[in-house]
Amino acid sequence: MEKLRWEDRFTVNIASIDAQHQKLIEMINDLEYSINHTPSTEDLASVLMRINKYSLQHFRHEEEILLKNQYAGLDEHKAQHQELIDKSNLFYENLLQNDNQQETALNLLMFLYDWWEKHILESDQNYAKYFSTQEILIP
Repeated sequence: MEKLRWEDRFTVNIASIDAQHQKLIEMINDLEYSINHTPSTEDLASVLMRINKYSLQHFRHEEEILLKNQYAGLDEHKAQHQELIDKSNLFYENLLQNDNQQETALNLLMFLYDWWEKHILESDQNYAKYFSTQEILIP
């Protein structure tokens, strides 16, 4: 599986969000490394927990900016964030309970790669277009 790499097409032109997206991509690639090099349940669960915690922090920050700037798509955006949280929690539970942690971890990795790439390139780009026409208020 090819690593997800930061590309200019991911930028939303909000420095703090772009930096968080870059960090999340790095953390997801750390999960890929753990799967291939130290696939113990504890290691995988630890990496996933770090990704989940950082995702929550990122979502709070992003949602605050969207709220402060009265972004009309905020509710839908928050629902997408909740979807990731819910699915990540299910993967975490499955990772701890499943006999085939390697398969679960690979499915998780594919889900995270797909979700984050799609979310940044579609949903986040929608608010980036909205903000390109006005001054952005950062809380």
